[in-house]
Amino acid sequence: LGGMGLLGINVTVMSNVNPALVMILVSADGMHHSHAWRKHRDEGKSPLEAEWAAQKEVAAACVLTALTVAGAFASLAISDIALVRGFAIAGALAMVIG
Repeated sequence: LGGMGLLGINVTVMSNVNPALVMILVSADGMHHSHAWRKHRDEGKSPLEAEWAAQKEVAAACVLTALTVAGAFASLAISDIALVRGFAIAGALAMVIG
């Protein structure tokens, strides 16, 4: 919400939902990464090796997920309704930054 204020995006009833949506999606990416890291540690790799392997395994999927969701948000930016447009812009920016 602070970033929205800095960017001059009005905080509305709809855009107020964005932080929760972004946190859920980013947390899901974190869970996938943690699972991959633990799997590689269980295979006997060192923490650093497990980190590199986990990144290699899930990074592309996490980036593509974020870009897909950002695109979905951005598609709403063409709306004539200002509330929806603000929600779309804030959501797209949050997904790219998050």
